[in-house]
Amino acid sequence: MTNHRTVLVDITFDRTRRPEPPAERYAAPVRICGHDVAFTLVLTNLRAVSPDGWRFLADAQFLVDHAPHESLVPGTKFELVEGPFVPARGAVLTAPLMLGRSTTVDCPIGTPREEIRAQP
Repeated sequence: MTNHRTVLVDITFDRTRRPEPPAERYAAPVRICGHDVAFTLVLTNLRAVSPDGWRFLADAQFLVDHAPHESLVPGTKFELVEGPFVPARGAVLTAPLMLGRSTTVDCPIGTPREEIRAQP
């Protein structure tokens, strides 16, 4: 995985196309409007945000360096595909976090400080 750009996405899985919600990590080809080629999008840290457990917030990034990273901007809508099916649709919520050098940030009260990798 490239580990270059990570965005926060809001994604809803279609319960008629999957027997159960995904685990904490999920990868599938993604279709983004304006791009003819599908690249694999990797979702990590999936957090259910709906009572039924099918809508999630997740960190997302492309699997390869030559993917269209510039397309992951707030408001971009996308579909994940599995063969001919579309098991999930989503939208990008935040601009890419560029990964590089370590930076220390404050976490919410009660959470220990942690290091994240960010580049200005």
